Amino acid sequence: MATTNFLYRSSKENANLVLRLLYRHNDRDYVIGAKTQIEVSKSYWKNDHKSNSRDISIKNQQTKIKNEINKLDRYVINAFNKASKDKIDKEWLNSIVFDYYNPVKDNKVDVPTDLINFIEFYIKRKKEDVESATITKYNVIKHKIMRLQTSRGKTIFIKDINEDFKLEFQDYYKKEKYGQNTASRELDIIKTICYYAESVGIEVNPQLKRLKIKKVIVEKIYLNDDELQKIE
Repeated sequence: MATTNFLYRSSKENANLVLRLLYRHNDRDYVIGAKTQIEVSKSYWKNDHKSNSRDISIKNQQTKIKNEINKLDRYVINAFNKASKDKIDKEWLNSIVFDYYNPVKDNKVDVPTDLINFIEFYIKRKKEDVESATITKYNVIKHKIMRLQTSRGKTIFIKDINEDFKLEFQDYYKKEKYGQNTASRELDIIKTICYYAESVGIEVNPQLKRLKIKKVIVEKIYLNDDELQKIE
């Protein structure tokens, strides 16, 4: 069971409402939030939204805002009911809200099913929502996957991201001298991208959520005062 509520969380006079998703899973309560495109004034939200005003302009605004809230609420709750609860987090909610405002018109035509082209598709849809450093990270992973695909001589599809792919991915990273923690971190990013693919109708492998590369503890090296003085 999940519910949503909408909050004004800004010190500005006009701002976009924040949607909060509240739900319970495995006897734990969760609250996650995402910014919407429903813009209101602080005064309206505080004084007019729930009022019984007879002012026709206020009544019209109430109708408009409540309709927007209700439509987004239904969309998010419907997506929640269809999703695996283990996949739900802040990024998932941001993706669902993004999809609400940017619907995919035709999955079969517009959405690629191979991993490399889907990463490019994902980057285009996320470039306004994430930092430029994150986009750079996605591009770095894309180019690594391109080299892996070239070396294997076979297209990697979203539905191919399974245990066999994980082992192939891990072996390739070792061969290319990438650290195990890098492989672990970037496999997690690939999984996140695949979960997004699933949300727009692309088939994913049932093994996807179990894929994990164990991280290793890296000893941190500290320099003493004498060594720092020598470097200086």
